[in-house]
This record gives sequence, structure tokens and C-alpha cells, in this order.
Amino acid sequence: MTTMSVAQHQRWILSTLLGLCVIAGLAFVTIPVYTANPLPALFPAVGTPTLVPPLRLTPMGQSTWIYWAIDTVGVIVLIATAHAHLLAAQKRRPNPRRLRAFGTTLLTTTLALVAANVVRMVLQTFLTDSPIVSFAGFVLATVLVSAVAGIILGVFTGTLAAALPRHPAGASPLARTRSEGSS
Repeated sequence: MTTMSVAQHQRWILSTLLGLCVIAGLAFVTIPVYTANPLPALFPAVGTPTLVPPLRLTPMGQSTWIYWAIDTVGVIVLIATAHAHLLAAQKRRPNPRRLRAFGTTLLTTTLALVAANVVRMVLQTFLTDSPIVSFAGFVLATVLVSAVAGIILGVFTGTLAAALPRHPAGASPLARTRSEGSS
């Protein structure tokens, strides 16, 4: 079995999150999903952001460039938060076992999605000029909905992180290469 460095694991996880954002931004994916199951469209209809910040090249449909920019900022916050959390986790445990990798990735995905959606909601609230009571309710609803969505997506990304090949605990890839080359 081949092994992978921690940096490669982080790239896989960040690429998975970015891929989810790209899929959420594809009109030929989201429109049939919203048509077949209107539940995901309920969240933006009541004023909270969509579950995953969509990454698009241009605004979709009748949305404006401002909302497109807010969604793009949300994707940037998602990736930056995930990257920062993964770096901190790497410093604490450089060679995590599979269960720890699953848990770290689950928590990373949840925190990153909550951070991204709260930033998007705050920026959207400035556009709509909502009163403070509505703002507080939107923040609470966004945090709760994003946490649930983050846990669901975190199970997916955590399973990916746990399934990826890894270094045995305490073994560096350089030491392993040297020992394999000398035998």
C-alpha cells in the first residue's frame, strides 16, 4: 500500500470541499435538485444562505454580481478556515490514525461551513438592511443549519480522509524510502 504525506491529505480534503462548492454552483445540477426536492431551496427562501457556498464563473439566473461576489467570498472563507484548522491539527498530531483523521476532517468541514455561511449571511444582511432582531435570528438559524449540513458533509469528507493511505505512526516517508531502497 502506498503512503501519503499529511500535506497530500490536506490537499485531498481541501480539493473535496472545493469540488463540493463547484458542484453546488453548477446550474445543471442544482436546478434539477431544487425541482425534484424543494427542501434545499427553503433555506435561501427564508433568508439564510444555501447549504454549501456555490462557486460559479458568473451569476446564475436573475441574481446580481453582488450576490455572486458574496458567494465567492463564502467559498474563500470556507477554504481558508478549513486550511487553518487542518494546519493546526497537523501541528497537534502530525501522523493521525484513521479515526482521528475522520474526526478532525468532520470538525474541519463543520467549522468551515459554519464560518463561510455566517460571513455570507452577514454580507447579505447588509444588502437587505434587516433590523437587529431579524439579524440575530438569521445568525442563529444560519449557525444551526450550517452545523447540521457541515456534519452531513463532514461524514463524507471524513470518510475520504480515513480511507486515504497514510504513514504508520512515527514513521516518516523519507525513512521508509531509505529502508526500502537499501533492502
